[in-house]
Amino acid sequence: MRWLAGVLAAAAVVVVGVQLFGDAFHTPPAFCPDDADGAPHDDSRLDSRPPEGPVLYAVGEDGMWNMTSSLDGRLPADFPYRPALICQYRTMTDEQISVCPTSGGGEIPVVRTRYHYKVYGIPGKDLRGAFDLPGIPLCEGGITTRSEIPAEPDYTAIAERTAPLLREE
Repeated sequence: MRWLAGVLAAAAVVVVGVQLFGDAFHTPPAFCPDDADGAPHDDSRLDSRPPEGPVLYAVGEDGMWNMTSSLDGRLPADFPYRPALICQYRTMTDEQISVCPTSGGGEIPVVRTRYHYKVYGIPGKDLRGAFDLPGIPLCEGGITTRSEIPAEPDYTAIAERTAPLLREE
């Protein structure tokens, strides 16, 4: 019976350890720094599966999201399709720049938003450049529950600013 208690105690320790330290062993999807001033992660899922062209990841307090599909149809014909990682960081203010109608007939303010981008070459994680862009007001259909919304990234401008950074020198 003591061995059973020992096994259960060991199992409990393992479960608690995994919950507490799981993030320490989590491999991020991309090697984007956690903030715009940080250094790239040493490893990421991109290291084992490098992309064939550019990928875009939005970085926030809650993690990283693949936003590459937002560039679809926006890359110019002469865009250099080299493997690259574009990391996006958002900064919002309280300043209202527009409004969006709600499905209930009201309005929700769109607030000034600025996006910072860091572009890295793959492989090598060499910083190819960085730039800032203002967000643009876009309204989603049927907004009802948010008190304010950020101005959206200008994906066409991202592609235009990234292209020169990926050309061979």
